[in-house]
Parts: sequence; C-alpha cells; structure tokens
Amino acid sequence: MLVERGVARAPNETIADWLGRATEPAELAEWRRPLQELLRLHYRYRFDPRGLDASERETLRREARACLASLTATRRQRARVS
Repeated sequence: MLVERGVARAPNETIADWLGRATEPAELAEWRRPLQELLRLHYRYRFDPRGLDASERETLRREARACLASLTATRRQRARVS
C-alpha cells in the first residue's frame, strides 16, 4: 500500500527507517504510531527467542489486517475524489 502511494523502500533502508519516512507526509502521519507498533510486534515475533504469546500474535494479525483495510479504503476514497 505504501509503495502504491509512491513511498518505495530503498534497498539499503531498514523497515523502521522506511516506515518513518513513509509516514512523514501529513496524509499518512496518522499511521506512524500503528505501523511502529506493528513493526515492534513483528520484530519480537521474528527475532525474540521468546516470541509472542497467543494474544500478542492475534493482536499483530488483527491490527495488520485493520491497517491494510484502512489504507485500502483511504486509497479508494481518494481515487473517487480525483
């Protein structure tokens, strides 16, 4: 969704840096905190030996889906206005 909005990730850019840059524009600023939280959970899931418990995994899954759905809806709204 972010790439479709013209915010491609550079080959040498960390995901954290990319998300920070991607959410600099005012229209995406509201996504900064939710995306940072998703990334924090993802990193724990992926790299922390303790991982996530079932509740945290469900939160990651639910919030990622909600974020994608909202970004998709916002994109559709803008397409109708344009």
